Amino acid sequence: MNILEKIVEVSKILDEVDKFDNNISDKMLEYNYKLSDLYHYIENNNMDNKKCYRICREFKKVLKERREFKNNVEIMNEYKQLKLKLTSGIENRQLLLSSLGKRVKSLNMPYKNRIYTEEELKEIMEG
Repeated sequence: MNILEKIVEVSKILDEVDKFDNNISDKMLEYNYKLSDLYHYIENNNMDNKKCYRICREFKKVLKERREFKNNVEIMNEYKQLKLKLTSGIENRQLLLSSLGKRVKSLNMPYKNRIYTEEELKEIMEG
């Protein structure tokens, strides 16, 4: 094992993680602006079925990307609270990984509606 290579590799990975952290607010703003553009387009334009489908498809794409990004932000926040464990022994790294795994599991829980019931949403979709 070449220790220097391993340290350089770890350093590059940590640089990537820090760059992600440094760009969180800009990236979130970009997603919010994209969604705002789509909302306003819908609000201000008449659309036929084909256009409605296309705008809905774009909405879904942006929302899925944003959800993935937001999940990564949540994992990043958990990591930042526990990152000292990376350098304080194998047992502590295992605790860090376990905590991150729990966070990922909680992020993958299904969404629970706040206002609309499932029945109301199905009724809307059926017209």
